Amino acid sequence: MDSTEPSVAGTIFHAHMRVLRQIVGDASFNAAIAKLDASAQLAVDASGAIGWVPFTVIESVVSAVAEASGRTVEALQKEMVFTTTRDVLSGIWRVFARALSSELVLSRIGTLWSRTYRPGRIHTESTTPTSAVVRVSDFGHTSEYLLRGMAFTVEALLTELGRRAVRVKTERTSDGAVLTVHWRT
Repeated sequence: MDSTEPSVAGTIFHAHMRVLRQIVGDASFNAAIAKLDASAQLAVDASGAIGWVPFTVIESVVSAVAEASGRTVEALQKEMVFTTTRDVLSGIWRVFARALSSELVLSRIGTLWSRTYRPGRIHTESTTPTSAVVRVSDFGHTSEYLLRGMAFTVEALLTELGRRAVRVKTERTSDGAVLTVHWRT
């Protein structure tokens, strides 16, 4: 795989696959996987928790599962991201993280990004107690699926950390995106 191709860590990919199966059930999930083209099926089968999975693969899987289950890609993607985020931030981590300020959480977003996505960088350009501007750079082409995924991930993270009415506006840039985020405490 090309190291410059937008990719997600295998652990997150497998968490998404588990959540998709949970959301739509085994029959719809298996039917969707069976309809993928051979290269996408191979990528799903060969993906490991340690490696990286191209976003084109996860986008193909989510699209196929949405079709097989009669859902829109956007609605399924949002449910998948929110459920996975909730699962990852379970137990004591959620309690601990809720005590942190939004500014502190967002200041560490670059560390989270580097362990989850590649290539690229993310950093918070500015924060207030109820808003932030977050920039993704050196990421290359950002599809609509990726833009939504970035927005859903930030929205889910802040929501799970107890922020209310989280809204994320995305703007594609030449090498990534800018996310403008607002919430209530």
